Amino acid sequence: MSDNKRIWQKWEQANEEAQLRVQAAGILNAPPPRLRDPRPGKWKTYLVSVDGSQTVKIGIAKDPKARMATLQTGHPMELSLLWSCEGDYERELHEAFARLRVRGEWFDLTPLGDPVTAVRAVVATLKASAQQVAQ
Repeated sequence: MSDNKRIWQKWEQANEEAQLRVQAAGILNAPPPRLRDPRPGKWKTYLVSVDGSQTVKIGIAKDPKARMATLQTGHPMELSLLWSCEGDYERELHEAFARLRVRGEWFDLTPLGDPVTAVRAVVATLKASAQQVAQ
């Protein structure tokens, strides 16, 4: 088996496990969040972590790297951009993870496993829901 195929299978397995953890936490069983135009091309949803902390920030920006620089200026700990995607899914993610909110836009997603995988799983579900509504 090629390395690429092994990597792909490992990623698929991690994604499936994240979907199960998200479902077990009742996040995807909750009423679907309000869907709105994700404004692709204009905004990006991002996930930022804080060095030494389990909390992550879910936000939107036209340029997540520039936003990171702004956030870093006012934060004593090192921040890392974990993930970003085209579109504005901030409100829907905040609603989906409301039970795991620490404060404001900061969440502790560790009960769901890898935060990036958990956020990707919810965004994939939101995209699929939006496509069904559009049909």
